[in-house]
Amino acid sequence: MVPPTKRFSTFTRNVGVFTLAGVIALTASCIGNSEGRRGGPEAAYAGPTIGFSGPTAPLLQGRAVVDKKGNLMMAWSGASATIRFRGRAVSVDLTEKGENNYLVLIDGKPKREKVVPDPGRSTIELVRGLSQGEHTVTLYKLTEPSVGTSLIHAFILNNAGEALPAPRARKIRIEVIGDSITAGYGNEGPNETCGFSPETENHFKTYAARAARALQADLTTLAWSGKGVFSNRGSKTDRVTMSALWTKSLPKENVDYDFSAPPPQVVLINLGTNDFAPEVKDYTPFSSAYESLLHDVRNRYPEAQIFALLGPMMSDNYPEGRNALTKIRSDLSALVQKKNDGGDKKLHFLEFAVMQQDEGRGCHWHPSVKTHERMAATLVSTIRKKTELGGK
Repeated sequence: MVPPTKRFSTFTRNVGVFTLAGVIALTASCIGNSEGRRGGPEAAYAGPTIGFSGPTAPLLQGRAVVDKKGNLMMAWSGASATIRFRGRAVSVDLTEKGENNYLVLIDGKPKREKVVPDPGRSTIELVRGLSQGEHTVTLYKLTEPSVGTSLIHAFILNNAGEALPAPRARKIRIEVIGDSITAGYGNEGPNETCGFSPETENHFKTYAARAARALQADLTTLAWSGKGVFSNRGSKTDRVTMSALWTKSLPKENVDYDFSAPPPQVVLINLGTNDFAPEVKDYTPFSSAYESLLHDVRNRYPEAQIFALLGPMMSDNYPEGRNALTKIRSDLSALVQKKNDGGDKKLHFLEFAVMQQDEGRGCHWHPSVKTHERMAATLVSTIRKKTELGGK
């Protein structure tokens, strides 16, 4: 269960400042059940800044946009910015318009506490008390686009700090297109009775994020809870599906992605749970809609290894009498076989085992952290078997 958020007194001025209590040692690699902390006293330093252009600009992972004012905008889960520097402390200047939660990684190791900004603009201390020498700090978005788009103005070092060129991107690139499972909906929740909250959504602990780290790959996540391939749980008002949203850099702002970056070598598609929801009266359109999505992905990434994933929430018992699991399994395996027979040998089908009782449940019957761990192991093994990436 996620501990309750600790709230401290807020320093009142136009641009507030947030500090985490205490000195964080570099050995603090535990990520357990994360606390979020808000408010705090003013930071005692205001040194060199690191913006989003020039030789010391951060390394960006996931889709992001630098606006005309030089601010970084991140919407998708798992999007991150990593800086490299010499110094002992780092803060970030950002404007929070939603309820996003963030993770901070110091020299690649995650801190236990989540960063939970107050609404509006604030300067948030990410770490202090580092040893002398070179370090990296990563600000990682844990929450999905529906929670809000992040607006980051700059990173700020301590007075004697020195900005350095950012680390290089990894050679292996993975992209995943998914829904609430991939976003990490409720994976830190205590059980199935809780509803959605930003505090219980942790993308860093999802199957795709874990698999990417195991394969030493950079990950781009495109996931939104409740979305499907042709239907968003039968909604009559929300008709924009992941078949359209996956082509966006900023989905809420409707900003297209230009596909100019180096393409992923692996693409994971984990969709269908919401197309087979009880509210969807007719499953028939799923197969043709999924085939259209496959065609779009293949056209944009002609050399990628594509995996059609079947998630662990499907069942033949729910919705009652509709054999949803059998239907989606048949549709996906038939589509992959059809494409393979047509010459596309880089398309694969992978079905995750259903959630197990001893793994527990996340909010609204979503996969728990333990289920995500098991899914990641299955995915890593399959990618290594089917491709030449990530070792054997």
